Amino acid sequence: HWQAVAVNSAGRFVAVGYKYVSYSDDGITWATPFQVGTTTWRTIAVNSSGRFVVAGEYGDISYSNDGITWATPFQVGNVAWYGIAVNSAGRFVAVGGSGYVSYSNDGITWATPFQVGIRFRFAVAVNSSGRFVAVGEYGDISYSNDGITWATPLQVGTRRWQGIAVNSSGRFVVAGEYGDISYSDDGITWATPFQVGTPHWQAVAVNSAGRFV
Repeated sequence: HWQAVAVNSAGRFVAVGYKYVSYSDDGITWATPFQVGTTTWRTIAVNSSGRFVVAGEYGDISYSNDGITWATPFQVGNVAWYGIAVNSAGRFVAVGGSGYVSYSNDGITWATPFQVGIRFRFAVAVNSSGRFVAVGEYGDISYSNDGITWATPLQVGTRRWQGIAVNSSGRFVVAGEYGDISYSDDGITWATPFQVGTPHWQAVAVNSAGRFV
């Protein structure tokens, strides 16, 4: 069960899921999946230097500089990590269960997890200015300009937000349960959620032309 995928600047895709990782240099031909630890990897991000960082259940995190050779997984707290993002300076931020957040400037050494509210958060994105926005259950959204100091969570709707993406202009779009979608041009002031169909949206992405999917 693949959970997430990321691509580096050289075009290498890396997919992660239950215990396993695979990679592809074109998105078509993939390496035989191989095991990295024993956890379910929930999320992955890659910095501008090409370092991939994965996070998952029980606080587990691992990293790789090529998507092929991985460090032995290690624990950062003991919560489930569901989302990870990295800013242009290389700071990784992970978000997860019970409002926990952690950050790292290299993907290797991590801050002790701390709570920002108590809601589970399932995704995080960062804009070109370095503002992180994390989203989760019961409409919970919070933001931070450095990944360390976070605003008091605000409620945007009542549904669980599962995915978030941000375009080059800084517009954040969130998607979640029962077709709900919302957007914000700063991560602070949000449009009233509206429905696009009734599926439970799990993720959202945006291309260089600004098309959200």
